[in-house]
Amino acid sequence: MNNDEIVTEIEKRLVSSCNVVENNLFRDWFTCNLAADSNEFERLFEPNIESFQEIFGRHQFSFNIDKQYLVWRLIKGPYKMYCISHNSGTFYEVFYSANRKNFNDDIEIGKTIISFLEFVIRKLSPPIDSKSLN
Repeated sequence: MNNDEIVTEIEKRLVSSCNVVENNLFRDWFTCNLAADSNEFERLFEPNIESFQEIFGRHQFSFNIDKQYLVWRLIKGPYKMYCISHNSGTFYEVFYSANRKNFNDDIEIGKTIISFLEFVIRKLSPPIDSKSLN
């Protein structure tokens, strides 16, 4: 597959992809538990390429659009969860076959997302404190 075909395939998949922040149960958990603790927020969404390589091993694939994105496919089965990290940050996507409204209100996928991200938080090392570098 050439680069254009890879980007086209990724774009097709993103049509049925939902970012975890779209799920209402995740948002409730996030605002109640993480918003006050910026360290955990930062650990989830900062660039995590090196940490993910240590935790999950080599990424399954990568693609370039505006930058290089490295992708780890971490949950298989009916819900495919992907951690996607690049040099500016990290985001988490779920490939979900039902529509976005169902995804937003789906409690089971929300529980799966929360459980997975709690696992990721435990595994990620604390972010580097820039004050300690001075």
